[in-house]
Amino acid sequence: MYITALRYDSTSTLDSYAKQLPVTQHLKRLGRWELRSPITIIVGENGSGKSTLIEAIAMSMGVNAEGGTKKRMNFSYAGTESDLHNALVISRAHNPPNVVFLRAETFFNYASEHDRTVIMEAPLHPKSHGEAVTSFLTRNLGKPALFLFDEPEAGLSPARQIKLIADIHRAAEQGAQFIIATHSALLPAIPGAHIIEISHDAISECTYDECLPVRDTLAFLADAEEITAHICDTPHHNAENTP
Repeated sequence: MYITALRYDSTSTLDSYAKQLPVTQHLKRLGRWELRSPITIIVGENGSGKSTLIEAIAMSMGVNAEGGTKKRMNFSYAGTESDLHNALVISRAHNPPNVVFLRAETFFNYASEHDRTVIMEAPLHPKSHGEAVTSFLTRNLGKPALFLFDEPEAGLSPARQIKLIADIHRAAEQGAQFIIATHSALLPAIPGAHIIEISHDAISECTYDECLPVRDTLAFLADAEEITAHICDTPHHNAENTP
């Protein structure tokens, strides 16, 4: 592992939206958050601060807030990053040879800069979003690195997500480290992953079956017709009663 712990610097003052996020408040209270596995999966509701935390780790490691790698892609299209990285102290066992940041929200910007500046690699924009993400992953996963993924499932079919589980597991066995924020109900199933759930109340460990995306997905699939009828405010009909 490269990163072994995260700590909030209590002497720092944040001026952005990050200071109100649950993850920031929890880090302040915890003092130090130990990372215990080469694969850390972070789950939680929208607004809990998962993406902001991944962004802050990336920036603290010298990577563009919009994605890419430490070795290239110095660009800025959005300019929406928070200042959480200024308060984040990262403990490292040693420095990674490379840092790879995949961010769903700004992947279009990364692809634009990639296609503008890279000559020897195929352009990304002619591909579908999922194919472009797969190309990015294939190009980088075979090398030792710290991988920071923010919603890597965006654009990926279930089959591609399942393949990504195998790719991540294989890369971790070969020395890579992953910190992944996700809403996927599939990716937390990666063998050996340490799953962390960020709620408004706490940062807590959980099992695969207990984590939010899995709980919500299983509950929906158990009675999809009844749930959709209820939330859409439409009558529920059994198949035999349908005209």
